[in-house]
Amino acid sequence: MALVCNIDECTSASGLDPKMLHLVRIRASQIYDCRPCIAQYTSAARIAGEEEQRLSALGGWRNVSHFSPRERAALTWAEAVMLVVGQRVPDWVYEASREYFSDLDLIVLAAAAAAASGRCRR
Repeated sequence: MALVCNIDECTSASGLDPKMLHLVRIRASQIYDCRPCIAQYTSAARIAGEEEQRLSALGGWRNVSHFSPRERAALTWAEAVMLVVGQRVPDWVYEASREYFSDLDLIVLAAAAAAASGRCRR
């Protein structure tokens, strides 16, 4: 558990938008249907000033206009990383994500999603 907390601290200190990182963590928790994690990360997002409408829409983020292109790229990347099974992230996801993020940013986003995933699986 301490390692997950340290990863959360490191990703939060990365310089990426804190609200976007909260969205990535919540979405990763939704993928694994971890209700305590969803509640924890949603609470943190609210404290950071995230809008309730966006939090409510996050599960269907592809079908609503509440998220910026950069946030959409982050969510696409996080989902691709979370759902990889015996493969790699598709090239088109990487290329689309690189329009908005550096390789280091993509590592941070993947770490944020992985930390949330690890918390869900404990």
